[in-house]
Amino acid sequence: MKSYVRAIAAALVFIALLAYVVIFERGRVPEKGELFGVEVADTTGLEVSGEGLEFSLEKRDGQWYVVKPFVGLANTDNAERRVQTIAHLKPTGTRSGVNLDDDAFGLTKPKLTATLSYARGKQIKIYLGNDTPVGSETYAKIEGHSDLYMLPSTVLSTLNQSADDLREKRLVMLEPSQVRSMLLSHGEIELQVDNSPQQGLDNWQLVKPLHARADEFRTEQLVSRLLEMEAERFVEAGDDAAAEHGFDKPTVTAQLSDAEGKTATVVIGARLAKPDQAEDGQEWYYARVDGRNEVMVVAEADVRELRKQPIDLRDRAIVDIEKTNINFVRVQSKKRFSFAIRRHSDGWHLERPVNAVAKLAKVDDLLWDIAQLEAREYVDEEAGDPKKYGLAVPDTIVEIHSTGTDRVLKISFGDAVGDDAYYCMTSDSDQIYVVSDMLLLDLPGELEHIKASS
Repeated sequence: MKSYVRAIAAALVFIALLAYVVIFERGRVPEKGELFGVEVADTTGLEVSGEGLEFSLEKRDGQWYVVKPFVGLANTDNAERRVQTIAHLKPTGTRSGVNLDDDAFGLTKPKLTATLSYARGKQIKIYLGNDTPVGSETYAKIEGHSDLYMLPSTVLSTLNQSADDLREKRLVMLEPSQVRSMLLSHGEIELQVDNSPQQGLDNWQLVKPLHARADEFRTEQLVSRLLEMEAERFVEAGDDAAAEHGFDKPTVTAQLSDAEGKTATVVIGARLAKPDQAEDGQEWYYARVDGRNEVMVVAEADVRELRKQPIDLRDRAIVDIEKTNINFVRVQSKKRFSFAIRRHSDGWHLERPVNAVAKLAKVDDLLWDIAQLEAREYVDEEAGDPKKYGLAVPDTIVEIHSTGTDRVLKISFGDAVGDDAYYCMTSDSDQIYVVSDMLLLDLPGELEHIKASS
């Protein structure tokens, strides 16, 4: 009985060791029908050759690269789709004892040969020949095996694609949610925005050329544009690619950094001397990415979006206030109608110049104008003397109280700028703005404009 138990225990140990060897050598236990069961993560290279086709892939530091017929970054999904085709190969049938050199199989001059390299220098080499009479299948042989294999025709169609199809067309490979900084340089402009999330929410701040709150929507739109930017095509790089393609005098340089400290720098060079004209008149620029030995061609529309000015990314909101929280508004003006309104439980009421119910529609327009007040331009802080802009003694002051705070916000309007704008300041900052005349136009011109009808 003891010897029987020992025999069972020894068998179990043997099975466990065998499983360990299979997993250690092959990466995992093959699924039913698989020949090799190699883990894609353990593969290191793939060479494919055939009529009019030849390419080689190589994995470096976990990233796939095309190394033949050119050197360039490969798209991970495209590369691993081809690798997995061999690593997880499942024949549809096999035949033993046949002459593999029979012309009917087409294996003496195969349509395609593929060699997959994986852990510790091991290789799998397969030859793909003619289609079988059944259709949707291809004859194949595997080096080191004597059987004839029938494989799904998708194996041939997946491998039989050009090296250009393997290229990574995206310029930047960072996770959108992890981006923490963006730096843009063009001409004399150097613009930087940083993201320091607070309580799980993005907090974008303009830090170059000045410190100010950034417009979250516009900033993230631009980050997304850069992350989604793709090469239209690739061109050969000469010995002096920097001068040849204008990278020594960039049109734009854009850099993204993520939370782990990874950076991606895109350099936009010269516009193509004889730009290809698409149906919409599109023009093109040369581009390259640090760390990638490739010259790309990108659309002028993408380049144009990168040439931002500070005002394009600066938060243009002049007041940080919610329309629904405003409970009191007073307007004092030398030239316009002066009044005060307050929110009550039954609606808005006038408190000055008379006590009366206020027109809801008119009040609603004013509250929207206040909450949505935006800067068209920013006056240089060094030139920001309020006297120069009619703000030392403003023509109109709008005073606002909000629920939940003791703060009183004052918005002052000074001299006109052109036909539809005014200089403006708030009590929260010394910054002088140029704003639309919309709020001033919506102020009531007389009592009847804001007093509700009896």
